[in-house]
Amino acid sequence: MSYHIGTFNEKINIQKSSEVIDAMGGMRLTWSDYCDAWASIEYKEGGTDVSDMRMNSPQYAEMTFRNIGENLQKVTGKQLFRVIVPNETGAATDTRRYWNINSYTIHGEKYNRYKTIFCSSESVDDIRNL
Repeated sequence: MSYHIGTFNEKINIQKSSEVIDAMGGMRLTWSDYCDAWASIEYKEGGTDVSDMRMNSPQYAEMTFRNIGENLQKVTGKQLFRVIVPNETGAATDTRRYWNINSYTIHGEKYNRYKTIFCSSESVDDIRNL
């Protein structure tokens, strides 16, 4: 796949997780900003998953980055990192959307490399899934 510079027009924020012990002695995830990047985002059709006695309808997205620096090289999968994408301007509610990173791939030529991360809208805050 070939990209041009105008394709990378979505500014996103990547956050990294860490485990903390709360006041009751339980473990939970906290998130801190890791890096910002420009990406090309392709939204995919979602599916329906029925589990834990509830119906989930996750959505999926592929986010591709160009000129992968040291920070983006370290971005890996589930519950280590998550992506925040701003909603469209003028949104009446929360102006951010959180995406779980499920997997990634690196592709392209030696001097023109890309990293594509495959994301879903499923929650990543449940420490039990670590």
